[in-house]
Amino acid sequence: MFGLSKGQTRNNQATAGRLNPLDVLRCSVFGLPGGPNRAFPLRAFGRAGPTHPLLELAKLGLAPQSSSVVWMARRGLHPSVVAAMKQRSGPTSWEIVELYLEGTGEGLTDVLDALSRAAASRGGQAIFLRLATKDPLVDAARVSGFFPCLAETLFSRPDGGLGPRPRGGLNERPNEVRDRTPADDHGMFRLYNAATPAEARHLIGMTLDQWKSSRPRSEGSHDEWVVEENGAIVGWLRRTLGKGITLLEVEAHPDHASRLAALLDFGLGGAPSNEQARCLVAEHQTGLAQLLAARGFVTAGDFVSLVKRTTVSVEDGTRVRTTASA
Repeated sequence: MFGLSKGQTRNNQATAGRLNPLDVLRCSVFGLPGGPNRAFPLRAFGRAGPTHPLLELAKLGLAPQSSSVVWMARRGLHPSVVAAMKQRSGPTSWEIVELYLEGTGEGLTDVLDALSRAAASRGGQAIFLRLATKDPLVDAARVSGFFPCLAETLFSRPDGGLGPRPRGGLNERPNEVRDRTPADDHGMFRLYNAATPAEARHLIGMTLDQWKSSRPRSEGSHDEWVVEENGAIVGWLRRTLGKGITLLEVEAHPDHASRLAALLDFGLGGAPSNEQARCLVAEHQTGLAQLLAARGFVTAGDFVSLVKRTTVSVEDGTRVRTTASA
């Protein structure tokens, strides 16, 4: 009916290859493997309601662009693994944003290795993947060379909110808060260095360019603000307004943790009261977690962010690109 893609055999062994138009047709007939998307990019926390994964996969895998790629493992005519990867904020950092598999995910290792080679060939130095903490895929990803870099918890406040609303509103910005500008990159990088554990920075990125490239894109209408004190950025807030969800991202310098409350309340002040509010909190952000709980947020899931480096730095500053899973 569909024929065989290049490299596909007629036995029951799963074979991997780039997504092609016939694969889209197969998925429209047989469905995507497994259940929902197992990957949780940042955009997954900022939208509600059903999505159209097959259309998204076709867009990422078939469009004439080099900033995304989709690979699939097939057993006969049936897809067993489908994974999509796209750039984050720069060409050196990529993220697996769609991941579907059935059963034990036969062919998963081949697909992850293929994505690693694809990223490296496009200048990628790191591939990110966020999974639910208890997902068995965490162990499978580690076998393919992914290492945990951040443990995270999603906090959510249901529709209508719980507990007291902050006093401030969208137009009542604290005096110390201002719009973020491109000139703030160096200050933001210093904030990242101060607020992020060294082990995580080693995996995410140690240089300004690596950090800039690794930042997750915010999809939807969003605004960013910073808190500056004595010429240094000591706090940051990004608020993304989605369909039915307001997503907040907040960070503060450890020596200026008192700034967190004002930033958080300012972000909540501009959130529609009839929408759900969410905030993804890293394990080291204990102060933020306490502030969210005091404002009626409840935990809605635990996640782990993993990263695989596709380059290895050596003493003379050159890099050796990896094409295998080690």
